[in-house]
Amino acid sequence: MLSLALAAALLVPQEANAAPQEVLVETAHILDSLLAKATGPMTLTVGDAENPLTYESMVKQYAELTGQHIVMSDDSSSMLRHQLHLDRTLTVPAVEVQTTFEHLLRKGDFVLTPLKQEGARLIEIASLSTSARNNIRSAAIYLEPHEMHLANLHPAMMFTTVLTLPNVDVRQVSNSMRTMITDANTQQMVPAGNSNSMVLLGIGQNLVSLVNALETIEAASALGSEKYVTQMELIRLENGVSTDMVSLLNAAYDVDPEKPSPRGLKFLPHARTNSILLTAPAGRIAGVMKLIAALDAK
Repeated sequence: MLSLALAAALLVPQEANAAPQEVLVETAHILDSLLAKATGPMTLTVGDAENPLTYESMVKQYAELTGQHIVMSDDSSSMLRHQLHLDRTLTVPAVEVQTTFEHLLRKGDFVLTPLKQEGARLIEIASLSTSARNNIRSAAIYLEPHEMHLANLHPAMMFTTVLTLPNVDVRQVSNSMRTMITDANTQQMVPAGNSNSMVLLGIGQNLVSLVNALETIEAASALGSEKYVTQMELIRLENGVSTDMVSLLNAAYDVDPEKPSPRGLKFLPHARTNSILLTAPAGRIAGVMKLIAALDAK
């Protein structure tokens, strides 16, 4: 299985980590080889007093339709005997069996872990209401961030990924979002050293939601940072004198030409062309140029 160990390995510089690229190609398709397709529809019958609908009966039918061999602990087996409550009989088309099966498992606080890629197919079902929750994160499957759609399709499986956020202080974000992590066994958000990357872990759609939230924060931070990228403009004056205009601008913006400006502004006269060399954050360029144009028109 691919777990957090692989995620940590991905943080090693490329020169020292060339071989795992083959592993990453494999992980993109790993779920296709781990889970068999159902051969027919799954019917969950409600109201049969002799054969009550339980998680155990659903798992048995799933195993028959897919050929999967199910393993579980005694504690988890006991939890599977609980009744599965549906308002009416449900028939699930073959193409939807896997995702529906996992949705219902999650409803009962179970997780599903594929154990083998080749030969006899084995999957483990574990109840998070037992001691199994303490070790479940070690079974997480690694996905690239762009493969989160696969996690969306598997709401009862544990996944991990490494997300890079160039414009975000990942330590600050992880601290501020810590209250979102209600169970460290099934969800984690760990800054990766001194990089701008985070190791994320979660169950199916929970991980997808976390990745989406962090990518939204990254996009907002990137948009905001563009306003502070320093730009330079050479502004030719029509009426004013460049040296006089620079003095007015320094006074207007409280800029000391001998010291760095806390606002990132700098005005330099260019006497030969009667121009001003303006240095300013991108978000302030337009406003400063508008004031220069107004002063130069007088």
